[in-house]
Amino acid sequence: MCAVTVILSGFSFLREIAVDIITESFCNTLDYLLLAEHGLLRGYENPALSLLRRAYETVSLMAYFNFPEKVRVWEEGRAIRQPGIRVALKSAPYPEPKETLDEMYRVYSLKSAHAGLSG
Repeated sequence: MCAVTVILSGFSFLREIAVDIITESFCNTLDYLLLAEHGLLRGYENPALSLLRRAYETVSLMAYFNFPEKVRVWEEGRAIRQPGIRVALKSAPYPEPKETLDEMYRVYSLKSAHAGLSG
Protein backbone atom coordinates (compact mmCIF):
# COMPACT_ATOMS: atom_id res chain seq x y z
CA MET A 1 0.00 0.00 0.00
CA CYS A 2 2.69 2.46 1.00
CA ALA A 3 4.74 1.66 -2.12
CA VAL A 4 1.81 2.48 -4.40
CA THR A 5 1.23 5.76 -2.56
CA VAL A 6 4.89 6.70 -2.87
CA ILE A 7 4.97 5.83 -6.57
CA LEU A 8 1.86 7.87 -7.29
CA SER A 9 2.94 10.80 -5.16
CA GLY A 10 5.98 11.18 -7.40
CA PHE A 11 3.68 12.60 -10.06
CA SER A 12 3.01 16.13 -8.83
CA PHE A 13 -0.24 16.50 -10.79
CA LEU A 14 -1.54 13.30 -9.18
CA ARG A 15 -0.21 13.77 -5.67
CA GLU A 16 -3.42 14.92 -3.99
CA ILE A 17 -5.82 12.63 -5.82
CA ALA A 18 -3.54 9.60 -5.52
CA VAL A 19 -3.28 9.92 -1.76
CA ASP A 20 -7.06 10.34 -1.49
CA ILE A 21 -7.75 7.32 -3.68
CA ILE A 22 -5.23 5.09 -1.94
CA THR A 23 -6.34 6.17 1.55
CA GLU A 24 -10.01 5.52 0.80
CA SER A 25 -9.25 2.22 -0.94
CA PHE A 26 -6.99 1.08 1.89
CA CYS A 27 -9.68 1.82 4.48
CA ASN A 28 -12.33 0.07 2.38
CA THR A 29 -10.10 -2.99 2.04
CA LEU A 30 -9.57 -3.18 5.80
CA ASP A 31 -13.34 -2.90 6.33
CA TYR A 32 -14.02 -5.68 3.80
CA LEU A 33 -11.45 -7.97 5.42
CA LEU A 34 -12.69 -7.33 8.95
CA LEU A 35 -16.30 -7.97 8.01
CA ALA A 36 -15.34 -11.08 6.00
CA GLU A 37 -13.52 -12.44 9.03
CA HIS A 38 -16.61 -11.94 11.20
CA GLY A 39 -18.77 -13.63 8.57
CA LEU A 40 -16.46 -16.61 8.19
CA LEU A 41 -16.18 -17.11 11.95
CA ARG A 42 -19.98 -17.14 12.23
CA GLY A 43 -20.61 -19.46 9.27
CA TYR A 44 -21.75 -16.86 6.74
CA GLU A 45 -19.59 -18.01 3.85
CA ASN A 46 -21.46 -16.42 0.94
CA PRO A 47 -21.35 -12.83 2.27
CA ALA A 48 -17.76 -13.38 3.41
CA LEU A 49 -16.70 -14.48 -0.08
CA SER A 50 -18.37 -11.40 -1.55
CA LEU A 51 -16.41 -9.21 0.85
CA LEU A 52 -13.15 -11.04 0.09
CA ARG A 53 -13.78 -10.53 -3.62
CA ARG A 54 -14.34 -6.81 -3.03
CA ALA A 55 -11.08 -6.63 -1.07
CA TYR A 56 -9.29 -8.36 -3.96
CA GLU A 57 -10.90 -6.00 -6.49
CA THR A 58 -9.94 -2.94 -4.46
CA VAL A 59 -6.33 -4.01 -4.02
CA SER A 60 -6.17 -4.78 -7.76
CA LEU A 61 -7.52 -1.31 -8.50
CA MET A 62 -4.87 0.28 -6.28
CA ALA A 63 -2.14 -1.65 -8.10
CA TYR A 64 -3.70 -0.53 -11.40
CA PHE A 65 -3.03 3.06 -10.39
CA ASN A 66 0.69 2.39 -10.91
CA PHE A 67 -0.30 3.55 -14.40
CA PRO A 68 -0.75 7.32 -13.81
CA GLU A 69 -3.06 7.79 -16.79
CA LYS A 70 -5.51 5.39 -15.15
CA VAL A 71 -5.94 7.73 -12.19
CA ARG A 72 -7.35 10.31 -14.58
CA VAL A 73 -9.80 7.77 -16.00
CA TRP A 74 -10.99 7.10 -12.44
CA GLU A 75 -11.23 10.82 -11.65
CA GLU A 76 -13.34 11.38 -14.77
CA GLY A 77 -15.81 8.85 -13.44
CA ARG A 78 -15.36 6.36 -16.27
CA ALA A 79 -15.85 2.68 -15.48
CA ILE A 80 -12.77 0.57 -14.89
CA ARG A 81 -13.71 -3.11 -15.17
CA GLN A 82 -11.85 -5.94 -13.50
CA PRO A 83 -10.95 -7.79 -16.73
CA GLY A 84 -9.11 -4.67 -17.97
CA ILE A 85 -7.33 -4.32 -14.65
CA ARG A 86 -6.14 -7.92 -14.76
CA VAL A 87 -4.83 -7.46 -18.31
CA ALA A 88 -2.96 -4.27 -17.36
CA LEU A 89 -1.41 -5.76 -14.22
CA LYS A 90 0.45 -8.38 -16.21
CA SER A 91 2.64 -5.52 -17.53
CA ALA A 92 2.76 -3.52 -14.27
CA PRO A 93 6.08 -2.50 -12.64
CA TYR A 94 5.64 -5.58 -10.42
CA PRO A 95 3.77 -7.86 -12.85
CA GLU A 96 1.30 -10.52 -11.88
CA PRO A 97 0.37 -13.23 -14.41
CA LYS A 98 -3.15 -12.62 -15.71
CA GLU A 99 -3.94 -16.32 -15.33
CA THR A 100 -3.18 -16.11 -11.60
CA LEU A 101 -5.38 -13.05 -11.19
CA ASP A 102 -8.20 -14.69 -13.17
CA GLU A 103 -7.99 -17.79 -10.98
CA MET A 104 -8.09 -15.73 -7.77
CA TYR A 105 -11.13 -13.86 -9.06
CA ARG A 106 -12.87 -17.15 -9.94
CA VAL A 107 -12.21 -18.57 -6.46
CA TYR A 108 -13.66 -15.50 -4.74
CA SER A 109 -16.63 -15.49 -7.12
CA LEU A 110 -17.52 -19.20 -6.92
CA LYS A 111 -20.27 -19.06 -4.32
CA SER A 112 -20.65 -15.38 -3.77
CA ALA A 113 -23.38 -13.21 -5.19
CA HIS A 114 -21.94 -10.58 -7.50
CA ALA A 115 -23.53 -7.19 -7.00
CA GLY A 116 -21.58 -5.51 -9.82
CA LEU A 117 -20.83 -6.33 -13.40
CA SER A 118 -19.47 -9.76 -14.21
CA GLY A 119 -15.74 -9.81 -14.70
